[in-house]
Amino acid sequence: METVRYCQFGKRFLDGFSWIAPVTNNRLGDALNIEFVHEQLFTIEGDKVLHNIGYGEKGKRFSEEDYGKPIHSLDDIAKNGYWLVGRRYHPEAAEEALAEIDDGHYYSFFSNQCQDWADRMRRKMDRIEKARGLVRLEAPGQEGHEKTFWKEKAPTVPASALLGLLAIGLGVGSMIAPAVAAHRSVWILAAFLVVSGLSEILYALHGRAWSQILGTMLFAALNIAAGTALFLDTQFAANWAGGLFGLAFAVNGLAHIVVAVRSRPFLQWVGTLLTGIAMLAGALLLLTRTVGERDVVFGVIIGINLIFGGFSTLWLRWTAQSPTQDTPGKLLTN
Repeated sequence: METVRYCQFGKRFLDGFSWIAPVTNNRLGDALNIEFVHEQLFTIEGDKVLHNIGYGEKGKRFSEEDYGKPIHSLDDIAKNGYWLVGRRYHPEAAEEALAEIDDGHYYSFFSNQCQDWADRMRRKMDRIEKARGLVRLEAPGQEGHEKTFWKEKAPTVPASALLGLLAIGLGVGSMIAPAVAAHRSVWILAAFLVVSGLSEILYALHGRAWSQILGTMLFAALNIAAGTALFLDTQFAANWAGGLFGLAFAVNGLAHIVVAVRSRPFLQWVGTLLTGIAMLAGALLLLTRTVGERDVVFGVIIGINLIFGGFSTLWLRWTAQSPTQDTPGKLLTN
């Protein structure tokens, strides 16, 4: 049988951010490009990885080999903390996109980072494939694709134990005062939107991207306006966010359950099944509570995520320091 060559994006947690990852690394964070992850494009043939490329903090493209992390196989992808996400692309579309895409004027966490670069690559490859009439590539059976998407890998370098304890403390505080936690989380989102909008304006002016200035200014203004509105009425925003997260939890919960039921051996996916059930329970609480109660439930969920992230960080630290862990790859298989 002929081996198909394809390109696919992979993500890995940013080293040192395992304590906050459960709060930010989700569908909403992915849509807003605020996940604490790095995103890299891989060219794959069979179980071999031919190339990998991404956009880094130095404002230029790089390969993991440049940092002493050779990736030559699918096993190497997992050992370096990556999991594959999204659909597969034709290599010729990726090559053309890499030759034509604009990397931006410089790296900016709020305006031009690896996730922004990956989004531009996706849109460009989609357009190229449609223009060339290339048939969309799908993973055989999709089962393996779903596994790599949902079974995320641990970071190669977990956060410090102090940050893990801090996350647990914040999580306990959120459980004690969930309404306050919900409102404070809205403040953080509001601050992010305002800073992101201002960053977009400064980035456009500094880079002198005059051809895109109107569109950039428009979206920047929308971000600033949304952030300002959240600051002015955190109570409404917390209630609204609770309903939105209820829908997101319902979709994610059902997806986890479907993946767990379809995957084999089933016993290895019991954790995924329980996670899906827990998400559905959270969604039910968020969507059936009164408007004034949603922010309380939302705050409790934030607390649970912080506590989970804290204990996960402490576990990762303990596992990484265990004498039985001879290589970073062993940590990532747990």
